[in-house]
Amino acid sequence: MAWKRVAALFATCQALHYTPTKHTSRRHRIRMRAAATAARPAKLDTLVQAMAGLPDDKYRYKQLLHWAQEAPSLPASDQIDSNKVPGCLSTVYVVASLEEDGTVLLQGDSDAQLTKGLVVLLVKGLSGALPEEILNVDASFIKECGVAASLTPGRNNGFVNMLGVVKAKVAALSGGAVGGAIDVDALSAKLAALQPTAVEASGSGVRVVAACFEGLAPEKRQALVGAVLGGDGDGVEVVCETPGEAG
Repeated sequence: MAWKRVAALFATCQALHYTPTKHTSRRHRIRMRAAATAARPAKLDTLVQAMAGLPDDKYRYKQLLHWAQEAPSLPASDQIDSNKVPGCLSTVYVVASLEEDGTVLLQGDSDAQLTKGLVVLLVKGLSGALPEEILNVDASFIKECGVAASLTPGRNNGFVNMLGVVKAKVAALSGGAVGGAIDVDALSAKLAALQPTAVEASGSGVRVVAACFEGLAPEKRQALVGAVLGGDGDGVEVVCETPGEAG
């Protein structure tokens, strides 16, 4: 029956706790990674499939709010500028650390419940993954979840920025060795066509601030940058912000 299927999908979502158990065996971690798709860590893949399988946006919205309510708040010591996500309508903080086995542990918080639910989606899906796995994640998975359509353009862009900050922190933790070096100067020269006010390195990619992004949805901003960069943008994570979002 349909209600049984919905209940099973909710159970799948809840089975992935907010923070990974620190004493999870290495054998279990290896098994989880083996089940992942080429593009996503196993936990994230499970969540994407579970969210996409829910009947409609109302259920997905409810799930995000439930995650926000169950997730702990970050301590005041972690709510600092270096952990703050730029370009979000609400205040968002993300913290990343490396476990002894080389996997990543994420924590996050926001002063808006729906946004916090999106943060928890990243925390649940990416904690326990290896740095290189996280750096290979594409933000388009939010569309596969069935969530993006019900979010405002501002929240969609904020989600892309959240993932960008996560990747920046993970790249820093891994010593910047994962993903190779990015020639920011070369990219900046090509992006001059957008008349940006700033182009700077951001983890495994670049952060571009330009007035031409005003009023554009996140995917259209990405498409615009992709059209300008052409093949030079392949594999480069780009965070797109307006001057107002960049502060």
